[in-house]
Amino acid sequence: MALPLLTHLSAAAQKGIGAHLLKVGVKRRRTKTQIDQDKEEAQLREQNATQALDQQAQLQNQLVQMEREGENNRNAANILADLMQKGLVHQDAAGNVEVPSASKKRPNNS
Repeated sequence: MALPLLTHLSAAAQKGIGAHLLKVGVKRRRTKTQIDQDKEEAQLREQNATQALDQQAQLQNQLVQMEREGENNRNAANILADLMQKGLVHQDAAGNVEVPSASKKRPNNS
């Protein structure tokens, strides 16, 4: 006799919204506070995404600038090496570049 009683109670429990919410994958209704919190979280995620994109653009600009500076430095190093090879400038032991004085290179025209 206990079996028909359980069947009757389970049938009664299946009616109504509560039983619908117990089903897998069913969303429950959100409160106004939860909706406001979700909106704030969405705005915060959007702000973070915008900041990340801005930072990425800034880093890309810095990379381009550094690549240009690197190319300029390589060109300057090549020019300096060429001048050293021609004997127009000298490098001392400390790595400083010295230009020979003009009086040693030019004859005195006085």
